Formats: sequence, C-alpha cells, structure tokens
Amino acid sequence: MTGRFPVPENGLTVLYESQRPIVDIVFVHGFTGHPEHTWTKRKVPSRHASDRQRQKEPSRSRVQTRLRSFFRPKRENELPTTLPPMSRPKYSVATGFTSPIKDEMMGVRDSSSISSGSSSTAILEELSENSIYWPLDLVPRTIPNSRVLTYGYDTHIRHWMAGQISQKSLVDHAWDFLCSLEARRRYPEEVVRPILFIAHSLGGLVVKAALRHSRDCLGTKAHFRRIFDATSGIIFFGTPHRGADPRSFVHHVLTASFMTLGVQANNQIVDSLMPNNQYATDLRGQFSIMCHQMGWRVYSFHEEYGVPALFGKKVVEDVSSCLDDPIVETKQHIASDHMDMCRFSGADDPEYFKVAAAMKFLLEPLGKPAANCALYQSPCNLTTNMDYYYGSDNPPATPESRAVTLLTAEKSNQEDLLVPEGDTISPAMKDSLFSLLYFPKIDERLTNLDAAQGTTCRWFLRDPAYISWLDPARRHNHGGFLWIKGNPGTGKSTLMKFLFEHARRKDFGSPSNYVFSFFFLARGTDEERSTTGLYRSLLHQLLYKVPNLHDALDWLTVDGAKVIQRSGWHDEALKQTLRHAIRLLGRKRLTIFVDALDECDQYKVADMVAFFEDLCELGSETNAQLQICFSSRHYPTVVVQKGIELTLEKTGGHDQDIQSYIHARLRLGQSKQAELLRSEIFTKSGGIFLWVVLVLDILNSEYPNGSVSISSMRSRLHEIPPKLHDLFDVILTRDNDNLPKLHVALKWILFTQRPLLPQELYFAVHLGLDGQCSTVWDPDDLDQNQFVAFTRTCSKGLAEVTGNERNVVQFIHESVRDFLFRKYSHEKAENLGNFAGLSHNLLRDCCLAQLNARVDGEIESLRSLGVPAAGLEDQIRARLPFLQYAVDNVLHHSDAAQQMGIDQQTFVASFPRGRWIFLHNTCWKSQIPQDIYTPTASLFYIASAKNLVNLLPLLRDGRSCFSVEGESYATPYFASRVHCSAEASRLLLDLEIQASATMPSRDGRSQTLVGLVRDMCNNGSRRHRYLEFGHLDNRKHFMFLADIGVLSHLVTYNDDTGLWYFLAGKCDADLSEADRNGLLIWASGNGHEDVVRMLLETGTAPECGRRPTPLLNAVRNYHSKIAKCLLATGEVNVNIKDGGGRTALHWAAINNDEHTARMIIETGIADINARSMDSHTPISFTALYGSHEVAKILTAIGEGNMNS
Repeated sequence: MTGRFPVPENGLTVLYESQRPIVDIVFVHGFTGHPEHTWTKRKVPSRHASDRQRQKEPSRSRVQTRLRSFFRPKRENELPTTLPPMSRPKYSVATGFTSPIKDEMMGVRDSSSISSGSSSTAILEELSENSIYWPLDLVPRTIPNSRVLTYGYDTHIRHWMAGQISQKSLVDHAWDFLCSLEARRRYPEEVVRPILFIAHSLGGLVVKAALRHSRDCLGTKAHFRRIFDATSGIIFFGTPHRGADPRSFVHHVLTASFMTLGVQANNQIVDSLMPNNQYATDLRGQFSIMCHQMGWRVYSFHEEYGVPALFGKKVVEDVSSCLDDPIVETKQHIASDHMDMCRFSGADDPEYFKVAAAMKFLLEPLGKPAANCALYQSPCNLTTNMDYYYGSDNPPATPESRAVTLLTAEKSNQEDLLVPEGDTISPAMKDSLFSLLYFPKIDERLTNLDAAQGTTCRWFLRDPAYISWLDPARRHNHGGFLWIKGNPGTGKSTLMKFLFEHARRKDFGSPSNYVFSFFFLARGTDEERSTTGLYRSLLHQLLYKVPNLHDALDWLTVDGAKVIQRSGWHDEALKQTLRHAIRLLGRKRLTIFVDALDECDQYKVADMVAFFEDLCELGSETNAQLQICFSSRHYPTVVVQKGIELTLEKTGGHDQDIQSYIHARLRLGQSKQAELLRSEIFTKSGGIFLWVVLVLDILNSEYPNGSVSISSMRSRLHEIPPKLHDLFDVILTRDNDNLPKLHVALKWILFTQRPLLPQELYFAVHLGLDGQCSTVWDPDDLDQNQFVAFTRTCSKGLAEVTGNERNVVQFIHESVRDFLFRKYSHEKAENLGNFAGLSHNLLRDCCLAQLNARVDGEIESLRSLGVPAAGLEDQIRARLPFLQYAVDNVLHHSDAAQQMGIDQQTFVASFPRGRWIFLHNTCWKSQIPQDIYTPTASLFYIASAKNLVNLLPLLRDGRSCFSVEGESYATPYFASRVHCSAEASRLLLDLEIQASATMPSRDGRSQTLVGLVRDMCNNGSRRHRYLEFGHLDNRKHFMFLADIGVLSHLVTYNDDTGLWYFLAGKCDADLSEADRNGLLIWASGNGHEDVVRMLLETGTAPECGRRPTPLLNAVRNYHSKIAKCLLATGEVNVNIKDGGGRTALHWAAINNDEHTARMIIETGIADINARSMDSHTPISFTALYGSHEVAKILTAIGEGNMNS
C-alpha cells in the first residue's frame, strides 16, 4: 500500500507520473462523488464480519441515520467515512508534510514537530492502511508508463444550514473540467499525449460534454481542441446515457423526501440524469458520431446488483448504462452495485482484472509497449535497499517505504527501461516486437485464391513423392524438402492451398504439430513479395501459435530491440529469431508451405532456400521435425542439397485433374466425336490448366448449348495456339471492337496504386476515353452485376472480380501481367516509347478529369441532408465512386511518371491545388483532423507528406523544408516525418544542403555557436542519416507549437539529423531566443558542455520557463559538469520541478550523483524536503535506488537541522 497525500475535493490532481508517460489516465467521479472516495475500497477487519452482514440488510433506521448525517455540523479536520463527503482537509505542500529527515527515515513522527495539518494527515495514513485507492495503488502497476489524474467537482447535496450548494449545470462542470485538463497539458510532450478517460455515473456525462466542447473549439479556441484530438478511449462505470428510472427511489428522494427534510440538490444536475432530458439525448447521439469519427474505443461496465435502499433495483439499468453501439463499444458486468462497482480490493480482485484488461484493450492502438505490460507484478522486495538504513528486515511503514512499490514498478517499466535486470528484454518489449511482425495483407493472397474444384488435387495426397516427404523414416533421403515446379497456369497455387488446408485440418488441435504457410504475390505490397514478409509472417504464426516461443526473442539486447521498435524488423534479425525458435521447439513437427518463389525477389531466393536448409538441419539436431514444401515455376534455378523435386505437368494425377475438368465443363455427351474433342483439348494444353480454362470459355461462349456440330468446334480448336502467351494475344486481337477501351482498362489494372473496385474501374476507363463524361453513379441505371460484366468485357476476359468480401479487380492469373508487360514494352516499343511512364501519365489525366468534373452540386445536395461527416463520405463514395481514388492518387501517378522520365513540370505548374484541397478535405473530413489541409497549403508541403520524392525537386521553388506553413505539422520536413515518409525526409534534407549558400564544415571544431552545434550533431547521428527514419509521433497526436519554434521541436524529438540540416547555411544571428533556449535544453541533456558554455556566455538565460529546465535535463542525464556551469550563473532555481514533481536534487538522489547533490545544496536554497507527485523526498529516493553516498549527505544535513 502506498503512502498518500490528501486529494483535494475540487479540481485536477496528479496522483502518479512515470518518468516518461505515454498516456494520461483521467478519473472523473459521479453525482455526489469524490475524486478519492468514489474509487476507494475500505478494508474492514475480519472481526467485524458480522457487522458487515448486518449492514447488507436493508434497514429503515440505517437510511434515517444516513439522512441525519447531512444535518450534523462539520468538525474541524474530520474525514468522512461514508459518502457523500461533507468536508476534506485541503492539500498543502507547506504544512501537510513537515517532519525532520531523520524521523522520516525511521518512520517516527514527533508530535511537537507536526504542523496543524498533521491530524488530518495521520487520519489519512490510517485510512490508507485499510483501503485500496486503485487509481494510485493499482493503475500504475497495470499501465506503468502513464500519468494518472483525478478530477473533483461539487455536486453534493446539503442541508440548507450546512451551506449553499453549487448551481453549476452539467455544461458548466464539463467546461471547467476541459479548462482544467487543458491547463495541465501545455508542455510539448503533454499536448500530444493520448488520454484515457475513466468515469463513474454522472462523470461519464461530464466527460462526453467536455469532449463535445473540445470538438467545437476547432475554429475559435484551437488549444482546447487538443483534448478531443488526443482522446484515445473511454471507460464508463454505470453512466446513465439514457437517464435513470423516474420511478426509482432515487428520483423520489431527490424530488420529494429530501426537499421536505430541508436538503438541497442542484435541480439542473438532477434533471440531466432523468430520462428524455433533451441535452443528454442530443449528447448521446453526438458522442456516438464522435466515436466513429475519431475511432475511439469505449468500454461500458454495467452494475450487476441492485441496492437495498431501492428494494433490490439497480440505480442505472443495463439499457441505460451503454451506448448500444457494438461497433465502438464493449459491454461487461461488474459484480457489484452502483456505488461499489468502481472499487476493488486489490490487483487479484477478479473484477479489477476486467477493468485492467479493458484499459489495455483501449490502449492497444497506441502501439506502445506500456499498454501490454503485465497486469500482475510480484510485490517488490524492499529489504535489499532499505536494510542499509534500517538494519532490519522489517522497516517501519513510513509513507516513503509504502511508496517504494510504486516507484520500483515505475522504474522497471518505463518505455525506455523495460528491463527487469541486466540486459534482458521484458515481456512488454517482447509483445511490442511481436506486434511489429504483423502486416495488413499477411494472408490476403491465400484468402483470394480459388479453392480446388470438386475432387481435383486429391490425387496428390496419394502421390509417392508426397508420401515419402511425409515419412520421417525417409527423411535422410530428402532432408524435409519437397519442391513442386510447373509452367505458368498449371495450378500450382491452387494445389498449394489445398495441401496447406488439408494438413491444417489433419493436425487441427494437435499440441505437437503446427502447419504454416506463405504465398508470395508479385503484384502485392513489399511484404507480400519479399523474403522479409515471408520471415515476418512465419515468425508471427509461430509465436502466435506457440506462446512459449516468445523466449526466442531473448537473444536480442535491449538496444537491439529498440532499433527494431524504431525501424522495424530486418532479415537478419528475423532469421536469427527463427533459428532460436526452432531450438526451443522441442520434439514437435513444423510443416511450412511456401508458394510462388518465382514471384519473390530473385536475388534473395537462393539465400532464402539455404536458410531453410539450415533450419532443417538445426531441427534435426534438436529433435524438431521440419518439413518445407516450395512451389514455383521452373525458375529460379536453385539447387537444394537434399530434396524431392516434382514437375506438376508430368504427373499422372495432374493430367487426370485436367481431363476431369474438361469433361465437367464441356458437356457434349459421350459420343466418339465428343471424346475425340476432349482428348484433343487435353493433348494441346500441354498440362497448362489455365490454357484449358480459357479455351473452354472460348468454345462455350462461341458455341453455346452445343448448337453447332462438334466438327465445327474442332475446327475452332485448331485455330487456337497451344502456347499460353500466344493464346492471350489471340484473345486480345480476335476482334477489333473497343480497342481503346481495352488498352485503357489494361493499363489501369497494370498500374493502379491499389486494386480497384469494379465501379471505380468503370468510371476510370470512361474518363480515359472521354474526360467530360459523367462520373455520377445512378444505381437505377447501373447495378453491381453490370460493373462485374464490364470488367470482363473491357478486358476481354483477362481480368475478373475477386469473389471475396473485397470484390476488387485483378488479372485472372499473374502470367497475364507478364504477357502484357512483354507485349507492350517490346512489340510496340517504337510506337509507345516509355510504356510505364506514359501509362502513369494516362492514369494521371483520368484522375485530373475527375477532379475537374462538375460534382459540386452532388456534394452539396448530400451535404444539405445533414448527414454526419463519416456518413457523408460514405454517401459521396457511393454516388461518385472514382472521386476518392482520383484525389488520393493523382499526384502519385504524376510522381511515378516523373520517375520514369516523363517530365511533370507543366503539370504541377497548372495543377488545381485549391480544387484538390477542397475535394481532399471533403473525402477525408472524418479522418484524422491533422490530415486536413488549409486552402493555402503548398504542393511542396503536400508532396512531402505523401512521400512524392520525384516531384519534390520541381515543387521546392526556393522554399526551405523547415519553413513554417499554417498546417498541422507546420513544415514540410515535419509532415514527412510524421507520415513516415522516410525517402522524402532524406531528400528534403539533401535539398536543404544543396540550397545553402555555404556548405557547413563536417570536420574539426567551429568557433561559432551554429558551427559548434553542427559539429556535435555531425559526430553523432548525422553520419547515420541514411538509416531508416522513425516517425515523430502518431499523426493523431502530433501538435506543432508555434511559440517554441522549429528548432525546439527538433530538440524535443531528439532529431540530431534534422537539427544539423536546420542549421546548415545559418549563422548565430539567425537564431531566435526560442532557438537558443531549445539548444540549451538539448545541449544540457546530451552532454555538450562547449555549446552550453557558449550559449551562457552569449547571454542565453539558464532558465527559459520550459520543462524540463536545462538544469533538470543535465542532472537526470548524469552531466555534472554542465550542472556546475548552470549553477555558477547564480540565476537557476534549483527547486523547479519536472512533470513528476521531481527537483534536480531528486534526480541527483536517483542517480547517486554525490558531487551534483553537494553543488545543489550549497546554493543555500534547495528544499531537501520537497516532495514529488508520488510523495517522495530526495532521501526516500536514495533508499529506493540505493544511492548511499547522497543519502549520507542528506542525513547529515537533517541531523544538523535538528541540532541547530
């Protein structure tokens, strides 16, 4: 149990703050509640069990006693033991905790030295021993990297003789709450920090109303809008979204009984809790819209039991205590009544487990390890460090000793200190690394593949080669390898899907057999066509199915794991982890199917095959049984040392599948002529399944229902070439109908930025033929089936619409793509020139035609219906199907054309930027607000955010990438970093250097401040500037603060690379005061003593009103010499605190920095009794962190004060 400071009844109080919090968790109590008591579970001694039993029985005298308590006069410093509270001692830093250091260390308080506030403090300590205040006692252990706050407001009911009641309405309380929270979140690291709200009863309505206020402040008080943008999720405990039952006892008490007894209640608040309250009803609808708009997750807890005073009824029924919106909300019951549903007995309380799980669930989208920290942590062993002082295994229970548990949890679970001991990565960091293995299209190729038809592919299960591969006794012959090869179109992928699904079904539920797969896709994303994606997918499947294999990550050092967290997984780390996983697999069987090796990067295939051979050998050494099945075309020509190779078109079973398919699709009866035709089709196919499929389509379409003689069909068959690519050419040229439409359609499918929906393809093709055509979809004129038919006809059967839920357009086979590239790039090279570049140019013009189309009337008519932003976008997409693709990708196609050598200077010069911004904002209004552009946004800024590296040199026009625009991310450079546009970030910095009037020195020591800082950066991270950039922060939470300038933001995010380039070509006179202040903080924290000295010598103030101060930054990063420079100015306030309430002396104690501690104390103004937010003094930190030398200094000072 932690020692606690008294929590004020009103306002916002910080209960806990880790060193680097990544989320603010804000508690808001309900009607007549209290910021502490509402969330506190009292522990009643066991000898009173019979009394507790009697308390559960409803009693009229008990109710009367509770009512009489409202009349009883308040006694000085009295702490209430029942709710609602009547009084509370105010928190006072000056008088609340004052006792000599030696007494603090010994856990003894001398009554003569305790101030007037001590009686309340003593009572509070007694209460804390017998209670669990879970926002302070449990939440920091569940979400260590957090800051926990609680908010109090006055909704108490009082007798008229006890004083006036608050007359604030729900709206007033919500506005005050918003103002208090915004005021507490103004430092750069705070304004972008996500928020999780936890509210009980009426508090939920206060939170919803505050968020509505915040949302509406976008155009007037933008700083209040930050709360709305930073919100990540909300947990509601019994919040009456639809009001309480008007027939309930509570309603009668508030409206009748209490009034007759002279008890006053705020009617405005009471009314807001009633059903059908207009404001609450409107708020409920608006809040649901906000949740969908911002992607908030919501957890609603229902009370399971009623209360005796209501004759067993619930205070808030289930139908009212939820949003009833399954898309954003998760609902669950708490096994308590309305008052006790938000009180828990400890970390092992099953009901708290539900809440802890909800908090982690809501924080998952942050993508940070804190949300995945272990829920339960063993109690910390306090004796190791404390025995030094106490000389006993059982030190007295002082507030400092009780706080050790929290601070130990904080220290061992920081975002950058996720290490229990030594250099071992923590479970939280392992969870983070595991989550980075996943990618969005990890199984999409497998899902999209058609399943084997009828009984096809079953023959392979009886094939001798397959049986041999499965037989462990024959493993010495093949080493666990089976490689299936075949020509394009033979059905290899379909067979691999069949084999994988059959093996998975056979081994389903087996604790010792695991079956995994990966299907390469050349037209897919980078992950889908690379060995990196293969390794990530297999490792993700392995660690997901076998959780104990997470120990395979133990080989990583903490620093190595952090590199992966910043820059993502790379091949060598993935392969090393897979090797360790195989070592830990034990006597288990692992079967892996890898399809379409020919669609992978050919330079990586040989290395990948060799790696799998190593894995199989390693498995043999560790008794694990690995079986690897590859499939590919007849290339790449990689030889395995051991293995079975099978050519699909030479197997009898494959031939039988083709013959069965021909017989099933060509229904001509059993005549000799029919059998002869089937035999000729099979012979001519050469074992190419796709050829058979296409030929049967031609014959069945040209001769439907056997309407002509079989001899005519045989004659047509003789006209069809036997080679697949020749067949494609015949299909394209068999008639000259709609050739322009054919070429536009094929180019769209070849070069689209993402797979198109059939209705998108329809309008894209028509815009390519006629830029003035209508792009409005009238469902009464065209239905979805017609779009599907258009896809087939405009591509002459070479494209199809997938049959899964995505329904996107794709070629019928990857070999079609190969054929078209060869056809267009070689046969017509002299006519078409740069085929890819000109194709992107064509697609760019189609998109531009959509931008210029007259669609404003359609948008305005939809807008006039009053549909919310998210719904409006859906309706625009339905009415104007191609608009969003055109807006999103017109510049991407221009960028691709520029890359291919098609000059885009004229296009970008005449690009309708204002029109594009209007349509972009319309299409993305409900998405992340920071991605909305102002009308003045430059194309240079937009291209930086979109990673359009080929257009950036054309758009720079003398601008600096650090020039501030009126956009959310301020500068093109920040826009590129926030959007993870790594290539754009690198190019922008190189362009910055090229445009500089003078090239900065890269070696030696410069004599100017700017030169000195550049040298510092050059010696650090700049030499690695071509490594992958990480992003600055989540787009939803990044906020640029104009008053502190660009340089300070670079400092805040430790971007030495950006800082080096920012200073390129500048001189000292170019630096503003804000720039100098930012540099001082940066240099103090990074140990650049020369820079600090030069800044101080040239007049920079040692304190600038920003947090952390230079002194705090220097001391907490062990830079004693810099601390000495700052202290020597005599202008430093050593008692300024950081976000956790820690002074420089606190940090010297944490770091056991004896020299710095002496310098701070010698200033004569250091407050050695200063308490951090979690009530720690410097001396208690020395006990916690084992800082023996600093402890001796502080103890000596304490004894000196006592003797003086």
